Amino acid sequence: MEEQHYTDVLAALTTVQARVVGKRLNVRFVMGDADKAQFNGVKNVFGGGAEYTYLMSFYPVVAKVRLA
Repeated sequence: MEEQHYTDVLAALTTVQARVVGKRLNVRFVMGDADKAQFNGVKNVFGGGAEYTYLMSFYPVVAKVRLA
């Protein structure tokens, strides 16, 4: 997926959260892989002053190495 797709989906998620729960989505941890678009999408939506920890998953790398 492209960076804009991640940004759009995460922005929609925050909008739904605010409307349903009545509170802003508070993200403390994000888990993803080394995809730059994914990382930047999270940064675009939650990076403005929010403090979160990005946990990197190396499973896709290990899975590809095992297949080789």
